[in-house]
Amino acid sequence: MWSMAAIIAWWPSTPTGSSCLPLAARMGAPAAPRGSFAIRFVADKGNGRVQVLDPSGKVLTVIPVHDGKGASRPVGVVSNDKGEIIYVSSNLNHNIMVFNLQGELLHEWGREGVANGQFRFPASLALKNNLLYAVDGLNSRIQIFSFTGDYRFRVGEWGVLQGQLFRPKGIALDKQNRIYVSDGYMDVVQVYGSDYRLSHVFGNQGRIHRFQAPGGMAIDLETNRLFVVEMLANRVSVFQLR
Repeated sequence: MWSMAAIIAWWPSTPTGSSCLPLAARMGAPAAPRGSFAIRFVADKGNGRVQVLDPSGKVLTVIPVHDGKGASRPVGVVSNDKGEIIYVSSNLNHNIMVFNLQGELLHEWGREGVANGQFRFPASLALKNNLLYAVDGLNSRIQIFSFTGDYRFRVGEWGVLQGQLFRPKGIALDKQNRIYVSDGYMDVVQVYGSDYRLSHVFGNQGRIHRFQAPGGMAIDLETNRLFVVEMLANRVSVFQLR
Protein backbone atom coordinates (compact mmCIF):
# COMPACT_ATOMS: atom_id res chain seq x y z
CA MET A 1 0.00 0.00 0.00
CA TRP A 2 2.86 2.39 0.80
CA SER A 3 5.86 2.68 -1.50
CA MET A 4 9.23 3.36 0.12
CA ALA A 5 11.87 5.68 -1.28
CA ALA A 6 15.55 4.84 -1.19
CA ILE A 7 16.82 4.87 2.36
CA ILE A 8 19.00 7.84 3.22
CA ALA A 9 21.32 6.82 6.07
CA TRP A 10 23.18 9.33 8.23
CA TRP A 11 24.14 9.80 11.85
CA PRO A 12 26.16 12.78 13.10
CA SER A 13 28.65 12.28 15.90
CA THR A 14 27.01 12.97 19.25
CA PRO A 15 29.49 14.30 21.81
CA THR A 16 28.51 14.38 25.44
CA GLY A 17 28.92 17.27 27.82
CA SER A 18 27.15 19.95 29.80
CA SER A 19 27.96 23.03 27.72
CA CYS A 20 25.64 24.24 24.99
CA LEU A 21 25.17 22.06 21.90
CA PRO A 22 26.96 18.87 23.06
CA LEU A 23 24.25 16.38 23.91
CA ALA A 24 24.01 13.48 26.30
CA ALA A 25 21.67 10.56 25.59
CA ARG A 26 19.45 11.86 22.81
CA MET A 27 17.11 9.13 21.56
CA GLY A 28 14.70 10.86 19.22
CA ALA A 29 14.68 13.28 16.35
CA PRO A 30 14.57 17.06 16.81
CA ALA A 31 11.08 18.51 16.90
CA ALA A 32 10.01 21.61 15.01
CA PRO A 33 6.75 23.50 14.65
CA ARG A 34 5.10 23.59 11.27
CA GLY A 35 4.68 26.71 9.21
CA SER A 36 7.24 29.48 8.81
CA PHE A 37 9.13 28.69 12.03
CA ALA A 38 12.38 26.86 11.37
CA ILE A 39 13.75 26.52 14.89
CA ARG A 40 14.40 23.07 16.30
CA PHE A 41 13.86 21.76 19.81
CA VAL A 42 16.15 18.97 21.05
CA ALA A 43 15.56 17.03 24.27
CA ASP A 44 18.96 16.70 25.98
CA LYS A 45 18.18 13.91 28.44
CA GLY A 46 21.56 13.54 30.13
CA ASN A 47 21.86 17.25 30.85
CA GLY A 48 18.23 17.75 31.90
CA ARG A 49 17.38 20.47 29.39
CA VAL A 50 15.89 21.34 26.01
CA GLN A 51 18.11 23.13 23.51
CA VAL A 52 16.59 25.48 20.95
CA LEU A 53 18.52 25.60 17.65
CA ASP A 54 18.25 27.58 14.44
CA PRO A 55 18.40 25.75 11.06
CA SER A 56 22.21 25.97 11.00
CA GLY A 57 22.49 24.30 14.41
CA LYS A 58 23.32 27.46 16.34
CA VAL A 59 22.03 27.42 19.91
CA LEU A 60 19.42 30.14 20.43
CA THR A 61 18.58 29.33 24.03
CA VAL A 62 18.66 26.51 26.57
CA ILE A 63 15.62 25.63 28.71
CA PRO A 64 16.33 23.75 31.96
CA VAL A 65 13.69 21.09 32.47
CA HIS A 66 12.48 20.57 36.02
CA ASP A 67 9.20 20.63 37.88
CA GLY A 68 10.31 22.64 40.88
CA LYS A 69 11.27 19.52 42.81
CA GLY A 70 14.62 18.92 41.15
CA ALA A 71 16.16 17.71 37.92
CA SER A 72 14.37 15.77 35.20
CA ARG A 73 15.20 13.58 32.22
CA PRO A 74 13.54 15.07 29.14
CA VAL A 75 13.00 12.49 26.40
CA GLY A 76 10.31 13.87 24.10
CA VAL A 77 9.73 17.48 23.10
CA VAL A 78 7.25 19.13 20.75
CA SER A 79 6.11 22.71 20.28
CA ASN A 80 2.90 24.41 19.28
CA ASP A 81 2.62 25.79 15.74
CA LYS A 82 4.01 29.19 16.71
CA GLY A 83 6.97 27.75 18.57
CA GLU A 84 6.02 29.62 21.73
CA ILE A 85 5.06 26.72 23.98
CA ILE A 86 6.86 23.40 24.35
CA TYR A 87 5.62 20.11 25.80
CA VAL A 88 8.27 17.88 27.37
CA SER A 89 8.05 14.28 28.59
CA SER A 90 10.17 13.20 31.57
CA ASN A 91 11.01 9.58 32.26
CA LEU A 92 12.39 10.51 35.68
CA ASN A 93 9.21 12.17 36.95
CA HIS A 94 6.90 10.14 34.65
CA ASN A 95 4.96 13.22 33.58
CA ILE A 96 4.38 15.86 30.91
CA MET A 97 5.57 19.43 31.51
CA VAL A 98 4.65 22.57 29.58
CA PHE A 99 7.09 25.51 29.29
CA ASN A 100 7.35 28.82 27.49
CA LEU A 101 10.60 29.80 25.77
CA GLN A 102 11.69 31.69 28.86
CA GLY A 103 11.79 28.39 30.73
CA GLU A 104 8.75 29.11 32.90
CA LEU A 105 6.81 26.00 33.90
CA LEU A 106 3.21 26.69 32.87
CA HIS A 107 1.54 23.38 33.55
CA GLU A 108 2.24 19.70 34.22
CA TRP A 109 0.29 16.50 34.57
CA GLY A 110 0.81 12.81 35.21
CA ARG A 111 2.74 10.66 37.66
CA GLU A 112 4.06 7.11 37.75
CA GLY A 113 1.32 4.52 37.43
CA VAL A 114 -0.81 2.48 35.06
CA ALA A 115 -4.15 4.33 35.19
CA ASN A 116 -5.31 6.66 32.43
CA GLY A 117 -3.30 9.88 32.66
CA GLN A 118 -0.41 8.16 34.45
CA PHE A 119 2.86 7.07 32.86
CA ARG A 120 5.72 4.63 33.09
CA PHE A 121 8.64 6.17 31.20
CA PRO A 122 6.89 8.47 28.70
CA ALA A 123 8.86 9.01 25.52
CA SER A 124 8.12 10.77 22.21
CA LEU A 125 5.35 13.35 21.77
CA ALA A 126 3.31 14.66 18.85
CA LEU A 127 0.83 17.51 18.46
CA LYS A 128 -1.97 17.69 15.91
CA ASN A 129 -5.55 18.97 15.77
CA ASN A 130 -5.39 20.42 19.29
CA LEU A 131 -4.42 17.05 20.76
CA LEU A 132 -1.19 15.85 22.39
CA TYR A 133 -0.12 12.27 21.65
CA ALA A 134 2.27 10.76 24.23
CA VAL A 135 4.16 7.48 23.95
CA ASP A 136 3.80 5.69 27.30
CA GLY A 137 6.75 3.30 27.05
CA LEU A 138 6.45 0.65 29.76
CA ASN A 139 2.66 0.83 29.76
CA SER A 140 2.81 -0.17 26.06
CA ARG A 141 0.32 2.40 24.81
CA ILE A 142 -0.20 5.84 23.31
CA GLN A 143 -2.16 8.28 25.45
CA ILE A 144 -4.04 11.18 23.89
CA PHE A 145 -4.75 14.41 25.77
CA SER A 146 -6.08 17.91 25.27
CA PHE A 147 -3.51 20.72 25.37
CA THR A 148 -4.33 21.18 29.06
CA GLY A 149 -3.82 17.53 29.99
CA ASP A 150 -7.39 16.22 29.92
CA TYR A 151 -7.28 12.51 29.07
CA ARG A 152 -9.13 11.64 25.86
CA PHE A 153 -8.21 8.19 24.54
CA ARG A 154 -5.55 5.51 24.30
CA VAL A 155 -4.07 3.49 21.43
CA GLY A 156 -2.57 0.02 21.78
CA GLU A 157 -2.11 -2.49 24.55
CA TRP A 158 0.71 -4.74 25.75
CA GLY A 159 1.54 -7.65 23.46
CA VAL A 160 3.45 -8.78 20.37
CA LEU A 161 0.55 -9.32 17.97
CA GLN A 162 -0.34 -6.85 15.22
CA GLY A 163 -2.02 -3.82 16.73
CA GLN A 164 -0.39 -4.43 20.12
CA LEU A 165 2.68 -2.63 21.45
CA PHE A 166 5.63 -3.99 23.41
CA ARG A 167 8.13 -1.12 23.60
CA PRO A 168 6.69 1.89 21.74
CA LYS A 169 9.30 4.59 21.16
CA GLY A 170 8.38 7.10 18.46
CA ILE A 171 5.21 8.66 17.08
CA ALA A 172 4.22 10.77 14.08
CA LEU A 173 0.98 11.75 12.33
CA ASP A 174 0.39 12.16 8.59
CA LYS A 175 -1.98 14.37 6.60
CA GLN A 176 -4.84 11.89 7.04
CA ASN A 177 -4.31 11.90 10.84
CA ARG A 178 -3.02 8.34 10.76
CA ILE A 179 -0.80 7.57 13.75
CA TYR A 180 2.60 5.98 13.09
CA VAL A 181 4.15 4.23 16.12
CA SER A 182 7.61 2.66 16.20
CA ASP A 183 8.24 -0.36 18.42
CA GLY A 184 11.87 -0.80 19.48
CA TYR A 185 11.36 -4.44 20.48
CA MET A 186 9.33 -5.73 17.54
CA ASP A 187 11.36 -3.60 15.06
CA VAL A 188 8.29 -2.39 13.20
CA VAL A 189 6.25 0.75 12.61
CA GLN A 190 2.51 0.23 13.01
CA VAL A 191 -0.04 2.60 11.52
CA TYR A 192 -3.36 3.34 13.24
CA GLY A 193 -6.27 5.10 11.58
CA SER A 194 -8.03 8.24 12.77
CA ASP A 195 -10.45 5.87 14.53
CA TYR A 196 -7.45 4.69 16.65
CA ARG A 197 -7.64 1.15 15.25
CA LEU A 198 -4.76 -0.61 13.49
CA SER A 199 -4.69 0.14 9.78
CA HIS A 200 -1.57 -1.80 8.79
CA VAL A 201 2.06 -2.52 9.62
CA PHE A 202 4.44 -0.34 7.62
CA GLY A 203 5.95 -2.00 4.58
CA ASN A 204 5.82 -2.28 0.81
CA GLN A 205 3.97 -4.62 -1.56
CA GLY A 206 2.54 -6.70 1.27
CA ARG A 207 5.86 -7.15 3.06
CA ILE A 208 6.49 -5.79 6.56
CA HIS A 209 9.60 -3.62 6.77
CA ARG A 210 11.91 -4.61 9.63
CA PHE A 211 13.86 -1.80 11.30
CA GLN A 212 16.82 -1.98 13.67
CA ALA A 213 15.47 -0.73 17.02
CA PRO A 214 13.35 2.14 15.63
CA GLY A 215 13.08 5.16 17.93
CA GLY A 216 12.08 8.74 17.23
CA MET A 217 10.08 9.55 14.09
CA ALA A 218 8.85 12.56 12.15
CA ILE A 219 6.74 13.14 9.04
CA ASP A 220 7.39 16.11 6.74
CA LEU A 221 3.85 17.04 5.72
CA GLU A 222 5.06 19.06 2.71
CA THR A 223 7.09 16.27 1.08
CA ASN A 224 5.08 13.43 2.67
CA ARG A 225 8.25 11.71 3.86
CA LEU A 226 8.67 9.58 6.97
CA PHE A 227 11.92 9.86 8.96
CA VAL A 228 12.77 7.02 11.36
CA VAL A 229 15.70 6.92 13.79
CA GLU A 230 17.17 3.39 13.79
CA MET A 231 19.19 3.24 16.99
CA LEU A 232 21.08 -0.01 16.40
CA ALA A 233 21.90 0.96 12.82
CA ASN A 234 23.10 4.48 13.80
CA ARG A 235 21.10 6.08 11.03
CA VAL A 236 17.96 7.97 10.07
CA SER A 237 15.98 6.18 7.36
CA VAL A 238 13.73 8.15 5.03
CA PHE A 239 10.67 6.77 3.23
CA GLN A 240 8.34 8.33 0.66
CA LEU A 241 4.71 7.85 1.67
CA ARG A 242 1.81 7.76 -0.74
